[in-house]
Amino acid sequence: MVRQRIANPSFSGSTPLAASSSPWRRAILLPLLLMILAAAACAAGYLLGDPSAILRKAASVCLECIGIG
Repeated sequence: MVRQRIANPSFSGSTPLAASSSPWRRAILLPLLLMILAAAACAAGYLLGDPSAILRKAASVCLECIGIG
C-alpha cells in the first residue's frame, strides 16, 4: 500500500490551539493587552512620583533655554 502525501492537509478548528490563534482574535487581543500594559505602566509611574520629577526637569530645561537657569 502506497501512502499519498497531501501538500496542505485540512485541519479542523476544534482544537483549543487552533481556536485561540485565529487571526481576528489575535487582532483584538494583542492591542487590548498592549493598552492594558500601557495603562499599568502609566499608573505605576504616577504612583512613583514621576509627574513631579518630569515637571521639575522640564522647568529647569526651559529656564536654561532662555538663559536664566
